[in-house]
Amino acid sequence: MPPLGKLPLLKSLTIKFSYGLKKAGVEFLGIESKNKKDDILFPNFKTLLFVNLGEWEEWIGIGEMKAAEEHWRSTIMPWLQVLRISNCPKLKSLLDFLCTTPLKDLEIDRSPILSQSCQRGIGEDWLKISHIPNIQIDFEHV
Repeated sequence: MPPLGKLPLLKSLTIKFSYGLKKAGVEFLGIESKNKKDDILFPNFKTLLFVNLGEWEEWIGIGEMKAAEEHWRSTIMPWLQVLRISNCPKLKSLLDFLCTTPLKDLEIDRSPILSQSCQRGIGEDWLKISHIPNIQIDFEHV
């Protein structure tokens, strides 16, 4: 089976109750060093949900890939509209590519480290998400 990012008909994905997951890296996105310069990963993806991932700490890979390969310009999730992260208490930050997605809805709850990182105007991840029209953090509109 190809990496999830290479499945052209995949429109939504829910990952939940995976207590062993600590890192989601380039393999989740389908990024490989042999990617073509202008690959589109998750080309029809619209909804992504992460729920009850108690040990998940890091969502990594894209920044490292760009640094390693100056010519790397793959497009990631160009149609992503909904991202929900619920009860992922150890997750530290969001990926940089989110600032280039057409996200309409972002919901983060019961994920205290990430909630802090996404605080309006002052959180480390705020610039990645400030373009999103509907942001809810811990069940409150931001």
